[in-house]
Amino acid sequence: KGFLYETRKGKRRLIVAESPSALHQLLQKKENDLDLLRSNMDYAAELLSCIQQHDRSMPTVKFYEGVDGFKRMLEDSLTTKKGKVYVFTYVDLFSKLLDPDYLENYFKRRAKKGIHTQLIFPPCPFANRVDAKSELYKIQVRLLPEEHEWKSGFFSWDDTVAIMSYTEGKLTCTFIDNADIAHFFQHVMFCLCWKQAKPIGAEV
Repeated sequence: KGFLYETRKGKRRLIVAESPSALHQLLQKKENDLDLLRSNMDYAAELLSCIQQHDRSMPTVKFYEGVDGFKRMLEDSLTTKKGKVYVFTYVDLFSKLLDPDYLENYFKRRAKKGIHTQLIFPPCPFANRVDAKSELYKIQVRLLPEEHEWKSGFFSWDDTVAIMSYTEGKLTCTFIDNADIAHFFQHVMFCLCWKQAKPIGAEV
């Protein structure tokens, strides 16, 4: 890693520490490498986009595990080109896994991008917490009756549906990229559930 060098004294092999100035040289090399990486990033991203072009009629599936997979999903949703995200989740479990403050920070960043969101939740304190800031977060929240309970969630935007499992020890996030599946979820399944759900404050 550049902190040591090898030399010989007669038949003996010696490992010697570099001088302190070598640390500055090592740092400079790392900075040069980072500058080179930055300069090539746009080209590399464009190249990867070309490689990833595929037949949109065939679903593409990606699978992630753990809380990091949930965070990856949230960050990807911020890239929506249509400016709309549909959320159907057991938010009490989801917010505790991610940390409620982290999730609210995501809501703020999402709103700053002008993204509007419809959310279907079960009745819970977190639902009330975010509904109180609905204009700030550009969200609409509706609740399902209390008797419904589940350990999963859906996020959908553009041509993507992300399906999550919140079972302890088996946290997973599966992305399905397909225009037909996303359209069916957003404009049929979600729409039907949205009509059944009630705004906070209304009789559920």
